[in-house]
Amino acid sequence: MQRSFPIPGQAARFSALIARERRTRFTGGLLAPFWSLAVPMVWIGLVVGLFIIMDRRPPIAVGVEVFVATGILPYAMFRQTIGSMVRSLVAHRHMKLLAPLGDRDILTAAALAEAANLVLVALVVFGGLAMIVGAPLPGDLWGVYTALAVTWLLAAGVGSLLALLNGVSESFGRMLAVLLRPLFWISGLFYTATELSGPARDLLWWNPLFHATELLREGYFHGYRSPIAELWYPAAFGIVCLLAALCLQARGPLNLSRRPGP
Repeated sequence: MQRSFPIPGQAARFSALIARERRTRFTGGLLAPFWSLAVPMVWIGLVVGLFIIMDRRPPIAVGVEVFVATGILPYAMFRQTIGSMVRSLVAHRHMKLLAPLGDRDILTAAALAEAANLVLVALVVFGGLAMIVGAPLPGDLWGVYTALAVTWLLAAGVGSLLALLNGVSESFGRMLAVLLRPLFWISGLFYTATELSGPARDLLWWNPLFHATELLREGYFHGYRSPIAELWYPAAFGIVCLLAALCLQARGPLNLSRRPGP
């Protein structure tokens, strides 16, 4: 006979799942949460170092540190959210035997936990750059918020679909690394859409993460206008992936593999 936890309502279930997700992820002492900040900060430091070595200047009249940060953060958020959702569905699969939980609950909790982490990382990175190197504060806070929100929606949609497909076959989980490697180079981390030729810009237009990066720069840098940034496209891409995940889930329970994928 299955045992049920006395969880009164959807909000309480999500709170319990989010707390468990954070405990599972941030194991290893007081410094464990630091690693969620360390990864994007290390990437930013490495890319800034490359800019300095190559004597490359940002195409926008801003410091190289904040320019690189506005490129790295959307990619880091996208990567981290998807990876967390793919892992969580496998890592917490046994909880469905103990409580009235479904795949959707686990995935939603993982996505919400990453949303909170995203806000913290953005505050620390942008606030730290403002204090340490005198980087400007965002020119349009609402634009920055909207860009971060649409990046999270995109990641949550893609993450939901990949997590459920990983339950069909481990091959879909392995697709995560294959997907993320080229995105590092084609999502505007080191350049803007204004620097690209017409054919290259038209080709990269289909990358929804590139739109999210350009939207963040439009919001952060006063006066910058991207020739490609469209809010509707990454939002629609994420929603379509979410709907596809719901359709896949409606077909019945998945046989989750033991390995969470890369």
